[in-house]
Amino acid sequence: MKKLVLLCSIVLGSAFALQAQPTSSGNIDPNAPVLSLDKTEYNFGTIKQGEVATYTLSFKNTGKSPLLITHIQTPCGCTTPVWPKDPINPGKAAKIEISFNSAGKMGDQTKVLQIQSNNKDGDVAFTLKGKVEAKPADAPALPAKTGGPVEKGGN
Repeated sequence: MKKLVLLCSIVLGSAFALQAQPTSSGNIDPNAPVLSLDKTEYNFGTIKQGEVATYTLSFKNTGKSPLLITHIQTPCGCTTPVWPKDPINPGKAAKIEISFNSAGKMGDQTKVLQIQSNNKDGDVAFTLKGKVEAKPADAPALPAKTGGPVEKGGN
C-alpha cells in the first residue's frame, strides 16, 4: 500500500513539473514589438529633502509591430511617470518622463518602475536611484536695524 501511494505521488509530481515547464514550440510572435531601453538604471545623485529629481528615459521599439505601453507601475506616489499613450511604430523612439518627489524621504532611495506593454518579453524594469539629504536649517534672523547709531550710556 505504501509503495502504491509513493508511486502515485511520484507520477503526479512529475506530471505537474512537466506541465509547468515552458514549451519550446513557442507561443511568442516573431513579429511582436520589443521595448528597448537606452538605460535600465539612472542615479540622480544627491538632492535635498523636498526637491524633485527628474529623468527622461529614452526607448525604442526594435520589434516588428507597434508597441503600446499600457501602464507603468511605481513603488509609491513619490514617483510619477508620464508615457506616450499612442502606439510606437517599429523603429521609432519615444520618451518616458519620470519625476521623483523627495518630500518626506531621507537617505538612499531606490525606486523600481515596471513598464507594462505588449513587449515580446513582458514587463521591463527601470531603476531610479539616489540619495536624499536633510534640508539645511534656516539661517537665524538678523536683528532689526534701528533708525540711527546706538548710543552708549544713558540717563
